[in-house]
Amino acid sequence: MPKSMPKVFLLVLAVFCGCGWLVKPAEVELVALAFPSENMVDLTLLIRNRNPFSVKVSEVEYRVAIGGEEVGLGHAPEVLLFKSRDSLETHFPVRYDPAALVGVLPQIMQDTVVVRVDGSYRLHALLSKPKLTFSAERRIAVKEKLEGILRSLLSDEQGKEE
Repeated sequence: MPKSMPKVFLLVLAVFCGCGWLVKPAEVELVALAFPSENMVDLTLLIRNRNPFSVKVSEVEYRVAIGGEEVGLGHAPEVLLFKSRDSLETHFPVRYDPAALVGVLPQIMQDTVVVRVDGSYRLHALLSKPKLTFSAERRIAVKEKLEGILRSLLSDEQGKEE
């Protein structure tokens, strides 16, 4: 048996068993948070598959924190397919606690606030489903956003008066 044969066999076995140490975890970037309705946040993540092969993930679970305080969590049970070395921008629903959001109001009134998402997902492999984790954060210039919202509200009010 050639010397390289055991290495090839181990590599093939590891791929078919879904060993997590061969799979590079996804690169996750927090793109946006939107508040479309009461008690619901739309979390937008850009997910990059860094592997030279397609992967399927499922059971994505995540927690959102603002300024270090957890304000919401979510779960997406559907299976997502990520092609080889491809990126996918996807939306996840987050249930948030209005009381927790009120608790971070003093932090939101600062110039900037750090929004952090921590989570996990299952990787679909032939024989197992290893669990991998991710984390992403983004510094948001809150003061600028609030000023923009106030300007648009005031301009709407001025338009109504005319």
